[in-house]
Amino acid sequence: MAYVLRVLESYPPERVTFFMPQLVQSLRYDKHRLVEGYLLRAAQRSDTFAHILIWHLEGESVQETVKDGILDKNATFRAILPEVRQHIIDGFSPKALDLFNREFDFFDKVTSISGVLFPLPKEERRAGIRRELEKIEMQGEELYLPTAPNKLVKGIQVDSGIPLQSA
Repeated sequence: MAYVLRVLESYPPERVTFFMPQLVQSLRYDKHRLVEGYLLRAAQRSDTFAHILIWHLEGESVQETVKDGILDKNATFRAILPEVRQHIIDGFSPKALDLFNREFDFFDKVTSISGVLFPLPKEERRAGIRRELEKIEMQGEELYLPTAPNKLVKGIQVDSGIPLQSA
């Protein structure tokens, strides 16, 4: 594992983001915290890498429903994820922390719209989307799409929101 991490370390962090799901999953078996160390060092070198890593950590932190009193076999893994997330945030410079807060606040507001719409009747949801999108203010010009960091968010087209059918 040490060799693999040394090889990854030789690349710019942005080139390694393709492997982020596997790197986060490897934290399950990281007894010597080698992967965690690599992730923290790479996060120090690249804000984009840090943000993508935090999004993956948050995605893995979601608690699954435990059925029939069966213990969550992922509890130990999930317990370390908030710690890694906090170490990354603690390592941000003031400028990087400001960008992180604006980026994540913006997308938290966007994704929380579905929770506001859920209790509304279907015929009122499109108007609800518009209403909620109008409330969101852009905070800076360097916000980017989480799935495509090279795509900057220039504004919100409030008329473009449509409700999608849930799975």
